[in-house]
Amino acid sequence: MYHFDDVSVMTATSDLIVSARVRGVQPGRWIGVKGSPDADQIREVTLEVKSVLFSKIGTPPAVITMDEGAWNPAGDGLQFESVTWTKVGHEGYYFLRASDIPNNYLLVSSQGRVSFDGQKLVSTADEANPIHAALASMSASSLESAIRRAGAEFTAGRLMPAGRFGE
Repeated sequence: MYHFDDVSVMTATSDLIVSARVRGVQPGRWIGVKGSPDADQIREVTLEVKSVLFSKIGTPPAVITMDEGAWNPAGDGLQFESVTWTKVGHEGYYFLRASDIPNNYLLVSSQGRVSFDGQKLVSTADEANPIHAALASMSASSLESAIRRAGAEFTAGRLMPAGRFGE
């Protein structure tokens, strides 16, 4: 688990950062044995990539999937660290890490989704976290510039990714 205080380190820790629009939401694969009381079904979000802002893994396809929460066997929705579920049409910035499945990703942390409503950025980070205020004060273009600068610093070896919380 990662917790970030700034965009630079969150960028360096991400495998892929995209500006994207949610094109679809559907039930995905099962974690555990389907039908068992401890199995969960992943909520799979289809993202239409508008632009790639940073990538450690090459150029992704125009459409990728992201795991966002799950449903338990009773059909109850489960959220990842209280990150609300996105809806079709949602636009934003996604700080992602690659999963073991090709073209499938997870948010790098609960802070890793930044919504954009056309005027302002809204972070999924807890309001008490310094990154929340930093993101709220940025425009979309300043966020994109900060990501690109941090990506260049990472590529040049001057910025390191975060260690997992507790390590």
